[in-house]
Amino acid sequence: GLEWIFVKNFKFIAQYANSFRAPTLNELYWDRVGNINLKPESGSSQEIGFNFSNFKVSNKTHFFPQSLSFSFIFYQQWIDNWVQWLPISGSSMDFSPVNIMQVWSRGIETDWKLNHQIKKLNISFTGKYNFNISTMEKVYNPDLNSIGKIIALIPQHKLTSGISITLQSLGLLYQHNFIGFRYLDNGNIDFLPSYQIGNLSAFYDFSIQKTRIKLRTEFQNIFNTQYQILPSRAMPGISCNVGLDILYQTSNLKLIPKSKKI
Repeated sequence: GLEWIFVKNFKFIAQYANSFRAPTLNELYWDRVGNINLKPESGSSQEIGFNFSNFKVSNKTHFFPQSLSFSFIFYQQWIDNWVQWLPISGSSMDFSPVNIMQVWSRGIETDWKLNHQIKKLNISFTGKYNFNISTMEKVYNPDLNSIGKIIALIPQHKLTSGISITLQSLGLLYQHNFIGFRYLDNGNIDFLPSYQIGNLSAFYDFSIQKTRIKLRTEFQNIFNTQYQILPSRAMPGISCNVGLDILYQTSNLKLIPKSKKI
């Protein structure tokens, strides 16, 4: 890989890599659905883009972020014998892995963060967007008429955004996820619709002498969205998790200094 700091806080990135992945034991031998004839994946990947980080904005108002970060990456992969799980013919519940002779996957990734602080109040906005197109360039069965079609169950659009607010020991975080539609088959006929999910979490962090305590609660899928990641597999509605973290610090532990070279 190559990294070039063009100017302060601005980095140019380029990368090339070769890859190899042998089929997993589940892919080969899972009861009833494993495929012992799978071939290993191999291919190459390239990335190019830039990273703009921790740029400080000097302003006297409370309406603009004080610091921001942004990255943009274009990527592509050429993979031979891509392993894909597809529904078994005649069944909507069971999936089995197969090889696709050659796949071309390409797209862009963007990542951003805006941060603003007003005295002891810190507000952060974060986001990540991924656009991907993965198409079949060669197939083992040309009769399926799938050359150039988009691979099933891979969304073209994925967006995650969030806002976090912290005030000393108190914190509140909201995260919103958008997943675009996904084709159910390599013929690109039927599809699963897109969906959006909202998650909300809060925490309170405090210390009692040498003990640090963190109380946290998380609400998943707060809008009770009905959605499916895979066909015929419904996902849970709204749910709540409550947690307690306790960290005790002792003064009996001593750090061992590094030995000096003679």
